[in-house]
Amino acid sequence: MAIITGQISLIDYGDALTLTGFITANSPRIQQYSPADEKFTPDWSKTPLILTASLFKMGDSNDIIRDPEVQSINWYDASNAGTPLKTGGPYSVNNETLTIKDNILSDKPAIDFICEVVYRDTDTMMDIPQKMSISFSRVSDGSSAASASAWLPNGNIFKNDRIPTLIAECDLWRSGKIDNTNVSFQWYNQDPNITEDQGGGAGWRKLTDSSNDGETGYTTRQLTVPSGAVPSFEVYKCIITDTDSGSPTYNQTYQDTVTFLDQSDPVQLSITSTGGDVFKNGVGSTTLSAQVYQGGQEVDKDGEKYQYKWYKYNKEGVLDPDFGGSKTYKEGKTLKVTSEDVDVKATFLCGIDGAVAQFTVYDITDTVVSPTEPANPVEGMIWLKNSGEPPYRFYIYKDGGWQTTDFDSLESLDPDSYNRVKDAYNAITDLDMDNRITRYERSVIRGELANILGVYLSDTDNMPTIDTVDASGAGDLYSIRKQARDVGVPTNDAKYVQIAAAYTDLKDYLTSLPIKPWDVGSLGVIEVDSDEWDSAWKNYYLAYNFLSITVTNRQKEYTDIVGDGAKKDAIAAVSNADQYQEAPIKNPMTITAPIASLGLPIFEGRHVDSWSLNPDAKDNWALNGNRIQPITNPIVSSVGSITIYGQFYGDGTNNDQFTWDRDGKAVKIKRWADISLDGDFQWQLGEDYTGAKQVLVSNFIDQIPAVMSAQAVKHDGSFLTTIDSGMATADQVILGEDRVLYISIADTDSGWGEDYEPEPKEIAAYFNGWRMCNGTFGTPYSGTGNKVWYPIGDKDLSRSTIVSGGNVFNPVPEDKAPTLEEQTINKYQLVYRNSDAVRQTVDFDGIMSLLQGDNQVSFGYPLNTPFILSGVIKYATNVATVTDNLKYWIPAVQERLSKAEQVITEDSITNIVTNSVQYKTALASKADTEALGDYATTGDLTDLSGDINGRIANAIDAIDFEPYATKSELKQTATDITAKFQATGGMNLIKNSIGFAGLSFWTGFTDTPVETLSTNELDMLGFGSGFLFNPDGNNKGIIQEVGVTPGQPYTLSWYLNKRTSGPDSSYRFWIQIEEDDVVVKQIKDNSAITTNGYESSYMTYTPQSGSIRVKFIGYGNVDATLTGIMLNISDIPLSWSLATGEVYNTNIRLDINGIRVSQLDENRREIGFTQITPEEFAGYHDSDGNGSFEKIFFLNGDETVTKKLRAEEEITTKFIKMINVDSPTRKGLAFIPNVDIVD
Repeated sequence: MAIITGQISLIDYGDALTLTGFITANSPRIQQYSPADEKFTPDWSKTPLILTASLFKMGDSNDIIRDPEVQSINWYDASNAGTPLKTGGPYSVNNETLTIKDNILSDKPAIDFICEVVYRDTDTMMDIPQKMSISFSRVSDGSSAASASAWLPNGNIFKNDRIPTLIAECDLWRSGKIDNTNVSFQWYNQDPNITEDQGGGAGWRKLTDSSNDGETGYTTRQLTVPSGAVPSFEVYKCIITDTDSGSPTYNQTYQDTVTFLDQSDPVQLSITSTGGDVFKNGVGSTTLSAQVYQGGQEVDKDGEKYQYKWYKYNKEGVLDPDFGGSKTYKEGKTLKVTSEDVDVKATFLCGIDGAVAQFTVYDITDTVVSPTEPANPVEGMIWLKNSGEPPYRFYIYKDGGWQTTDFDSLESLDPDSYNRVKDAYNAITDLDMDNRITRYERSVIRGELANILGVYLSDTDNMPTIDTVDASGAGDLYSIRKQARDVGVPTNDAKYVQIAAAYTDLKDYLTSLPIKPWDVGSLGVIEVDSDEWDSAWKNYYLAYNFLSITVTNRQKEYTDIVGDGAKKDAIAAVSNADQYQEAPIKNPMTITAPIASLGLPIFEGRHVDSWSLNPDAKDNWALNGNRIQPITNPIVSSVGSITIYGQFYGDGTNNDQFTWDRDGKAVKIKRWADISLDGDFQWQLGEDYTGAKQVLVSNFIDQIPAVMSAQAVKHDGSFLTTIDSGMATADQVILGEDRVLYISIADTDSGWGEDYEPEPKEIAAYFNGWRMCNGTFGTPYSGTGNKVWYPIGDKDLSRSTIVSGGNVFNPVPEDKAPTLEEQTINKYQLVYRNSDAVRQTVDFDGIMSLLQGDNQVSFGYPLNTPFILSGVIKYATNVATVTDNLKYWIPAVQERLSKAEQVITEDSITNIVTNSVQYKTALASKADTEALGDYATTGDLTDLSGDINGRIANAIDAIDFEPYATKSELKQTATDITAKFQATGGMNLIKNSIGFAGLSFWTGFTDTPVETLSTNELDMLGFGSGFLFNPDGNNKGIIQEVGVTPGQPYTLSWYLNKRTSGPDSSYRFWIQIEEDDVVVKQIKDNSAITTNGYESSYMTYTPQSGSIRVKFIGYGNVDATLTGIMLNISDIPLSWSLATGEVYNTNIRLDINGIRVSQLDENRREIGFTQITPEEFAGYHDSDGNGSFEKIFFLNGDETVTKKLRAEEEITTKFIKMINVDSPTRKGLAFIPNVDIVD
C-alpha cells in the first residue's frame, strides 16, 4: 500500500478541543504525462487514486473520523471550494474516502483537494470544522524542468506501538520522468542545535553512520525511520545531486522534505496564530502560541512547566543563527512575529522536552490595481495603473519611489507578481493579440469552454445548443440559468433571453472558424479578427454577469418575502394554528399552494441492494461503495432547492425518519447503523467448524441491537446469512442482545488451515484484505511452511509479504491491503438496527419555496442510491399558521443569513457571554456585593438589587410553573424564591430521586435490579441515600417517566461516583433523556473514565411533547453510585431538593404513595417499619435479620390483625374485661364483667 500525506491544519476554539487531521493517498503526488501516446503514469483510470482523511484529537492517537460525533464530511476541489464533490463522473465519495477514477489532470497542471470535517465537541456542544488538503501535479515528457519529489508510501503517523518503522522515498523528476541515474542522495534531519552547514544548511543534521537515531538508507532514495527516532514531530530533507559530468545540470542540487508524527506520544505540541499565516506587501504581525496536550487535554496553560524554545528557518529552510541574539532561539510560551521576521517565507519551530511543532508564515506581494498611486506603499509593492486606455502599465515601488517596468523585466523584480501578470495576459480575450490562435492557446479555450459547458469538448465535438445546455445539468451556463428559473425569473425576461442569444452568437462564431478553437489535436493556426473575437466573448460575459445580478437580487427578494412578508401577513390574519397540508411524495409531483410559504420534506429512510438498482453496479461494485445503499443526500427542488445531508436507512417496517422539530432544526430519528469492518476492531477466535472458523468482537457496539436485524456483506460483495444462534457453517453472522458480533469465515477465504488457530492480529489482517497461505499461492497455512499473506483478489504472490527473492518473510501486515485501497474488493459491511432510536440534528442547505398556485417539485439522488418511497411535503394553508408555526416554516431562511450578522449585535454578544459556562463558572468564584464592603456604595447596591430583582421577575414571568406552584405564590426576589422552593419541598420533578424509597417510582432497564444504599459518605453530601450499580456482568438501570410542558427548557442534573473504567462499552454508564421512544439527549461515552469521588454534571433539553423519560443505565462492568438526581424547569441546574410533597430522612419517608416510618438498629439497618398508604395501614418486622420483612399487624376492615399482642394491665372489650392477677396465691388472667357496660 502506498500512502502520502497532505498538509496539517490546527484549529482552537477557546475551551473547545483541538483537532488535527491528515489526508493520505495511495499514489505519489506527481503524475507523469506522455503527449506522444497520451498515457499517464500512474494511470488513475486503471488504478484509482484513493484519498483517505483521518481526524485526531490533539494528544490522542485514536482516529475519530468515524466517531458518531462527526457531523459531516465533505470533499472539495479547491478551485470550486463552495460545491462539495459528489459521487459521479470521475469521483466516488464515501464519507472519509474520495476515489478518483479518471486522469483529471489531463486538462490542468495541478489540483488541490480539500476535506472538511465537522466534529461536535460534546463537552461544549460546539461544532468544530477541520479542513485538510492535499495537492497533485502533472509533469509532461519533454519538459526541461527538474525537481525532487519526496513522499511517504506507508504514511507518516506512528501510533500505538503498532508501526515499528516508516519509510520516505525521494526521486528526481526530469523531463517528465523519474531519473535516478547518475545522482546521489543524502538525507538530513531538522535539528536547530546544528548551527554549521553540514550540506543541508544550518539547522539540518546530516545523517551518517555516526550521527543517526536508528535511521537507515540515508544515502539512498529510500530512508527508513524507526518509531524511536520520532519523539513527536520530525522533519527530514533529501538533497539529490546530479553527478553526471556530461549533464547540463551537473553538480546542481534538488531537495524536498517530509514530516513524520507520533500520535501515541504522551505529550504533543500545537502552535496557533492570532494573525493567520499570511502577511501582504510586507505588512502584518501575529503572535504564535505553543499549546501542550497530554491525554487529549491541554496542560501547562500558564507556561511554567516546560521551557519553550523558538527557532526560525528562513525561506531556504536554513536555520537563522542570530534569531535569538546571542542564542539561536528565543524563549517563552508565545512568540511575536512581525513582517521584519518574514522574507517571503519563515518557519518557526518550537521545542519542549519531548515534543516539537512548527508554523510557517508567508509574506506575499499582492498586486494593487488602481488608477492612482496606492497609499502607504512598501518596498517591492507592485501597482497596475489602470487609467487611460489599455494596455496598462506596471510599476514597482523601489528605493522610495514608483519605477515603471515592463512585463519582461518584472520577472527579475518579483517572480510571484510576474506569474500573476503572465496569467492575466493569457486570459481569453488576449489570446488573439497577434490575430492568431495557436494549438496551445486552443487548450486554454478548451478549458474555458469546459467551465461554461461542464464538459471538455473533443476535437470532433460541436458546441451544444442552448436547449441542450439547459438539459445537461452541468457547467456555469446551465447553473446560472437554472438558478434564475429556481428563483422565479421568467423565461422571457430580457436578461434570461440575452444570455441565450449571446451564447448562441459565441457558438456560431467559434464554429465558423476554419479550425475549432477547442481542437488541440490539430497543429494548425487559426487566423482571427481581434475585434470580432473580443466582441463574441465580451458579449457573452456581459450577459452572464447581468443575469447573475438579476439572480442575486431575486434571491434577496425571496428571503425578504419569506422572512418578513409572511410574518406581516400572518399577524394581520385571523389566527388558526396548525392549518397545513401534507402532499405525499412522488417524483415529480405538483403542489397547489393556497399561499406562498416553504415546503418542508418529511420522509422515511430506506436501504436497498444497490446491485438491483443498476445492472452495471455488480461489475464495479467496490468502486461504487458499499452494496447496501441508503437514501443519501436527497435534493428536493421547486422554487429553490433544499439538500438534506445524511444517510437514511430503513427496511420498510423500521425506518430512519427525517423531520423538523419545533425549533426549526432538521432532525433524523436514527434507528440504523452502517459499519465497515476492518482490522481496527478487537477480533478474537471463537469456535472452529469443519471448513470454517468463527471470529467475534465482544462489546462490539454500545447500544443493544434489534434481534435478527443485522445484514452483512463480505469482501466480494456476497451477503452473509443472518441467524440468531447455532452458527455452524461459513458466511453467517450473529449480532444479538449480548452486543457480541459473530462472523464465520470459510478457511478457503481466510487461508487458515483446518486445524490452525489464527491469532487476533491475523484475524485483523483478514479484515484488512489479506489472505494467508503457506508460501504457495492458494494453499492454506496449517502450521507448516512459511506464513505468507497476499492481497485478497490478487492472482499471484507478487504483492505478498515475501521479500528478498523469497528468503525473507515479513510479519503479519497491519495496514490495508492494496486491493482494498484500489477498491477491487471492499471491506465487510454490517448494517443493523438499534433497539432504541436516537435523535440527531442533520445539516441541510438551501430553501424550497412554494409560490401561490401550482409548483412542480422534483427529487434528485446520487448514483446507485435509492429514492424516497414514503414521505410528504408539508406546507402552510393559512397565513396565520406561518406565524403560529414559524419555527416550522422559516428554518431555512435562517440558514441563509450571514453568521457574522447573527453574532455581532450587542444583545447577541451579551447573551453569548453571560450564558456561557466559562462566564458562569468565573462569576461563581467572584465576591458578591456583601463581600465588597467599602468598595460599593449604598446606591450601587440598591441599583444592583433592583436590577437583579427585575431580571428575576422577567424570568419568572417567562416560566410556566403550573401545576407545581402558582406565580402569585412566588415572591419575586432571590431570597423569597429560595425560601418558597425550600418550604414546598423543592422543584424537583423526579420522584424518589435518591432511592430513600427503594425503587419506588422507577422501572427497571432489565430484570437485574439496581440496589439502593445509605452510607455516611452520602450523609455528608446531604443526600443520605443513592442507587448502587454493581459490576456483576449484568446490564441494569432505572427509568422514570416525567410529565413536562412542550417548548419549555428543563435541566437534568445528578451526582455520580464511577469507580471502574475499561477499554470497551461494558464499562459505560449511560444517562439519557428519551422522548417518544427516541433518545434525544445523552452524555458522551465514559467507558474509559472514572470519577474523582462524586462528581456533579447536568444536561439541558427542551421537550417537543408532554412526556419524557430519564434513564440511568450501567453496563455489566460498571461499579457506580448515583444520587442527587434533579429535573427542574429552566436551562440552569438548581440545587438538589426533594420532589414536591416528598419528605425523606433517616426514619420518615413521605410521598404520594404514603407515609413510611422506619425502625433502625445501631448500624442504621432497617429492621422494621410502619406504613400508611391508600391500600393499607400495617407494620412490618425483620424477625430473622435477613432483610425479609414479615407483616406483623394490619387493619382489615373493622378488624386489626396482629401476630402478637402484649397488655401490661388489662384488655377491655364491650362486655368482658381481662385483668392481670398477681397475688401470693394466684397469678394469671381473670375474665370479669365490664361493670360500666352491665350497669
